[in-house]
Amino acid sequence: MTLSRNFLDFTRLTPQANGSSFGGQDNRLNNITIDGSLLNNSFGLSGEPGGRTGIAPISLDAIEEVQINIAPFDVRQSGFVGAGVNAVTRSGSNEFSGSVFYTTRNESLTGITAGTTEFVRDENQFTNRQYGFRLGGPILKNKLLFFTSVELERRASPYLDRANTGNQPVEATRPGY
Repeated sequence: MTLSRNFLDFTRLTPQANGSSFGGQDNRLNNITIDGSLLNNSFGLSGEPGGRTGIAPISLDAIEEVQINIAPFDVRQSGFVGAGVNAVTRSGSNEFSGSVFYTTRNESLTGITAGTTEFVRDENQFTNRQYGFRLGGPILKNKLLFFTSVELERRASPYLDRANTGNQPVEATRPGY
């Protein structure tokens, strides 16, 4: 199991979860909210908000807590068959607080073999960098507070135009323009 910077990855820590599926139900039957606002996938294409784009709908640093309800007995919690996932966002306080992060991943952190097949890597063919910060505090003590969270992600991936040919090295090449 791996955790990324998506708050939905924390749902995997629930004992009744299998990925983002709860109690054996399809993940499209979950009800996902942020501070009570619906964030469901109304077309049913991927099951998770931002799933097909690979982008989280909200920064992990903006989340205070995640609540997961499976078969609640409270009738006010409804509209789902799998689970109700609610994220609560942070807010400003009378004390300044914040954090900064930077994560990176590139081809040197991945393997070059799959079974008996060895892959040849180009320089700089794959990078994934995420960076951001959050900051909160008072503008006027006990009256006016602020909170902000910024997250940026930069990706570069290879364009492969050759099929795997067995045990021979496979080159990752980019088309010429």
